[in-house]
Amino acid sequence: MTTHTSKFWKPGSEPPGSTLSEERVSSEGQGTSVVYNPYRNLSLEQQRLKLPVFQHRTNILYLVESYQTVIVVGETGSGKSTQIPQVANFN
Repeated sequence: MTTHTSKFWKPGSEPPGSTLSEERVSSEGQGTSVVYNPYRNLSLEQQRLKLPVFQHRTNILYLVESYQTVIVVGETGSGKSTQIPQVANFN
């Protein structure tokens, strides 16, 4: 007998991701806060260096210069839509 696991969320059951917690204790220990950017204390240039897309910067620039169409796939927050247009020269 095989068990079937539904791919869809059923109303009334626990929503997907509900067990994940985005809250972290602040450094002052005064409760919790939501942290979206753990590098917010760094300069913008230093933050850019931390983005995953920066590691592939040279390869992406080569592809943009070599091909008419380039599709970049990456996780949310990796810097695809903010960093690639800043470094690519579309003359």
